[in-house]
Amino acid sequence: HEYFHNWSGNRVTCRDWFQLSLKEGFTVLRDQLFSQDMQGEAVKRIEDVRILRGAQFPEDAGPLAHPIRPDSYREISNFYTATVYNKGAEVIRMMRTMAGLERFRQGTDLYFDRHDGEAATCEDFVRAIEDGARIDLAQFRRWYSQAGTPRVAVSQAANGDTLTLTIRQTVPPTPGQPDKAPMPIPLRVAVHSCGGALGAEQLVVLTEAEQTFTLPLAGPDPVVSINRGFTAPVVIDRALVREDLVFLAAQDDDPFARSEALQELAVSHLVGTASGELSVDEMAAGGAAIIRAFRSSLADTALDDAMRGELMVLPSETYLFEVMATGDRLADPGAIHAAREALKAAIGTALADDLLALHARASAITLDDPAGRGARKVKTAALALIAAADPARAATLAAQQYDAADNMTDRQGALMVLCGLDHTAREEKLAAFYGRYQHNPLVVDKWFTLQALSLHPDVIAQVRELAEHPDFTMKNPNRVRSLHMAFAGNPKGFHAANGEGYRMVADVILALDPINPQTAARFVPSLGRWRRIEPVRAALMKGELERIAAAGNLSRDTFEQVSRSLDG
Repeated sequence: HEYFHNWSGNRVTCRDWFQLSLKEGFTVLRDQLFSQDMQGEAVKRIEDVRILRGAQFPEDAGPLAHPIRPDSYREISNFYTATVYNKGAEVIRMMRTMAGLERFRQGTDLYFDRHDGEAATCEDFVRAIEDGARIDLAQFRRWYSQAGTPRVAVSQAANGDTLTLTIRQTVPPTPGQPDKAPMPIPLRVAVHSCGGALGAEQLVVLTEAEQTFTLPLAGPDPVVSINRGFTAPVVIDRALVREDLVFLAAQDDDPFARSEALQELAVSHLVGTASGELSVDEMAAGGAAIIRAFRSSLADTALDDAMRGELMVLPSETYLFEVMATGDRLADPGAIHAAREALKAAIGTALADDLLALHARASAITLDDPAGRGARKVKTAALALIAAADPARAATLAAQQYDAADNMTDRQGALMVLCGLDHTAREEKLAAFYGRYQHNPLVVDKWFTLQALSLHPDVIAQVRELAEHPDFTMKNPNRVRSLHMAFAGNPKGFHAANGEGYRMVADVILALDPINPQTAARFVPSLGRWRRIEPVRAALMKGELERIAAAGNLSRDTFEQVSRSLDG
């Protein structure tokens, strides 16, 4: 990322702070595209979207929502956000999709030719793409000025040998922006047949609040694959039956769409379970369908292990929170955690032999090449599922993996699984890891993080104990992030029903603010989502924000975040 700033940030920099996404969004996109070329487009795209949904979607749905080009600020350090960086990259990626690769490159070349050595604006960039790519971006500029994640509702009707796709967009109100205008939303779409025929992909661009598109059918029983490659940072709302999702998860020719179908299948099941909206029979059928899809991914010899590893990852609890907290429904982090862990255990039990065989096969691959990297990924993914079903077996395998490891990925993956288990091997391997790397600060940061993110039942007490460790100091921002910021991102510990997790994070904010206000302020958004959570936890979160506000003498950074979180 910093290397790519040589051009997008240094050769051409920002005229003022409102243009921050000019350099950060563009540079994130450039480093993403480079990483795609190095490790595979589909796997990298899935990773990037997971980060976007885990960090930026919650930002867009909360009291601190802002456009990628803010129109005001109290403290600019509060705008080094996932919106400016990650959503900023997605907005530029959409221009690339709409223009096509060659014409987009002509636009970026023109941008550098025009502004090399200058301080430019987001408008300068958009105008260069517009002129160089010969594309009209007048309406597209709304992506720079409107906050919020658009929701795109999809319905379909077959008519002869064509399918009519009706697509509607809504951009939810955000603080200071109650009413939103429609934005151009590029969507790659294909219409497949559940009989097995796969349709050709085409790009449609939604520019109105509602539009219809006519697409050719590939055969009977059509099923739509939409937002392939995640062409737009939106939420897709559609009513697909379970078997259609199973078909897409197993058969779609777009790897991202295949992964997305599996995620959609799991999200529907987990949110329905956590909210109590599914019957016992529906929960059983949903769990069985997910296990079937996982089995298919494990057995598919056409998949490389890097992609297989992505298909073995369930939706994060943070993303499930966002989906559950939709409309009048509030999120229940405790129910989400319980549903997700139960599903992991069901998968681990049903596919125990397959997962053990996969772990053994992957353990035999030791090459430092793409195959080796993929093997290391599936090895730890298999361990995590085994641990949910058979902790003792997983502890033995993880300890063996740790001892045999000749690389950080295997060692860290084994330790991650062990950190969540109440087993003697946990303390033994944590001590071995620390003893091996205690003089390497970056690796010690990982040691703190692995414990702060763990599923261990005593994680809060463990984090408090780690805060007293000789190697921990509040004066080192990286060490604070490695322990306390990691814990704030641990749904199990942070959302403890008694509020102890919220209290601990609030204590950190108060202690850190006089030392490092920029870092202290970045803890506040985790508490600021209180309006979207069930009433008991909401009251506890709000209470901690009020306690921080009442402390007085807050920095401008922290005061802005706390006051906006309370005011909404």
